Amino acid sequence: MDLECPCCFVTGADIVKEAISRTSKKAIRQACFRFVSPGHRPQCDYAVNESANLTPENLVEFGATNSNLTKAVRELVCSGIHAGAFGQKTIRDMREWFFREKIKTSFQVTLDSQVPRWLDMLWRIASPSLGQLPQGVPLTREIAAMPGFDWSIESARILGERYKATLDVLREKRMWLHQEVDRIESLAKRYHGEIVFDPTLLQPKYEQSLALGRFISENYAPIKKSNRSKYGDVATCVLALSALLLFVNDWNLGHAIATFARISASVGQADQSLGNVMGLNPFHDYEAWRKLRQIQDLGIALPESTDLRAERQKIEAELRARFQA
Repeated sequence: MDLECPCCFVTGADIVKEAISRTSKKAIRQACFRFVSPGHRPQCDYAVNESANLTPENLVEFGATNSNLTKAVRELVCSGIHAGAFGQKTIRDMREWFFREKIKTSFQVTLDSQVPRWLDMLWRIASPSLGQLPQGVPLTREIAAMPGFDWSIESARILGERYKATLDVLREKRMWLHQEVDRIESLAKRYHGEIVFDPTLLQPKYEQSLALGRFISENYAPIKKSNRSKYGDVATCVLALSALLLFVNDWNLGHAIATFARISASVGQADQSLGNVMGLNPFHDYEAWRKLRQIQDLGIALPESTDLRAERQKIEAELRARFQA
């Protein structure tokens, strides 16, 4: 009864014995604990897959040193524990805080998984581009007869007029999906019909954690040197550390930066085994979930044919037949 799930904090674990192969006599399954009765609470990351080797995507192993980046974060965590800025208990308390936030607000995933990619393709093909006819200027035979007239631009413009209302919404909401479209599609498929956490509740804390993570990534040499993000994104382990620093400072960004400065000055003095602790990135897939919810709330219905390239080619063929005849 003293054992608890590190995610939803239920107690009362059952022992799963080690399994030995009858032929090789070697262990084929390690001994572990499972929470079967009463079981994990709803929205626990361990509720579905209870593999002994599973680490939920939003948890971060601060003890891992698979790269110079994770080594730098581990050293900071060890120094933070050594300096008394945080400890095993506060790291555990943060995980519990996050679980309590998760059960406060949720929504059911009903989004058609084809919608995000269709919207992204619509924007890529039909958003206004240089060289197209200005709005209100019709295509004429004289214009179409110009040497080098670009039929693909004109067909994309017509396609954009066909879906003008949808494009206007994307522009108004600044709903650029390019980097997240694959993940949004994957989440919509995986969780369709399920009740999931609504992460938009955490937006102010997410923005604070990003700000702190970017500050650390640009001003702490060991991380700046090893962080090779293409888009200026904050690495998962850095974001987890940033959230922890803010959590122990009541989400005060100035105090969190001061704590980080104090910790960074003492790196190298702490016992490295102190970093063998499971941290939390409460903002895992934040942008993908936020946009999934945003798209779902728009209630966009797909047309009968979702092949926008084929639709544009058909428009081009019709234009050529009409103005080149």
